Amino acid sequence: NNIEVVSLRNNALFGELPSQIGSLNANGVGRLRELSLSDNRLRGHLPPSLATHAPSLESFDVGHNRLLSGTLPSSWTSLPALQVLYLRNNSLSGTLPAGMGAGGGLQKLRYLELWGNPKVSGTLPQSLGGLTGLLNLDMQGLRLSGTLPTEIGRLTQLRSLRLNDNKLSGSLPTQLGNLVHLETLDVWNNTFSGDMPSQLGQLINLRLLYLPNEQLLPLRLHYCQHRLPNLGKYSYRLVRDEYYRFASAICPEPFDTLSAFGTLAQLSGDV
Repeated sequence: NNIEVVSLRNNALFGELPSQIGSLNANGVGRLRELSLSDNRLRGHLPPSLATHAPSLESFDVGHNRLLSGTLPSSWTSLPALQVLYLRNNSLSGTLPAGMGAGGGLQKLRYLELWGNPKVSGTLPQSLGGLTGLLNLDMQGLRLSGTLPTEIGRLTQLRSLRLNDNKLSGSLPTQLGNLVHLETLDVWNNTFSGDMPSQLGQLINLRLLYLPNEQLLPLRLHYCQHRLPNLGKYSYRLVRDEYYRFASAICPEPFDTLSAFGTLAQLSGDV
């Protein structure tokens, strides 16, 4: 009745996640602040009744169970004290609740990680812009589609934004330039189109920038005869200054293969 922290992570627990776990301290004696069951082998659905701890719950972590399924309960969007929500590497499905960040819920959320749930689909809700306290937003490896909402520019405290390996499309919004604390921006392996917005120049703290090939092609073609090999994501680990050095360089057209190596045809004999 008075328990505040339940931490059973990094064990070999298996079986169903009991729905009754959302009723801890249900009689009002004590306040549950932290519930961590990560790195086990639990299955089942996320308990909607966890919202009964709306005034007190600060951290919920069930990452790396791999077998937890079902959707993210919409009732969780009313948890005003929640700071950490780790649901990574499970089998969750469905779409993101439309009310995430709306109506005063989740206002203290700092860390939101959903990566590694390839059955989660749909679009990023515009209400996501209401999570103005977010430091880390990691939704890589899902099946998100549609465009990146302009409201994401309201997340001005973000340090890391990872949306790689989804099906997002359209152009990247200029409002990304508002994320002045951003250190990592990863939008690799989507279907974005158009040039990168010049407002990225405002991201003075950016250290890692992972871009789709479509946005890097102009750099490969126009950076003063330098060829960047098309070998995959980690060939394009760019810091902000390097990207803008590429983008602003005024260079002649790069040598083609014949121009670069044509002199070899004039050589004879052994090397």
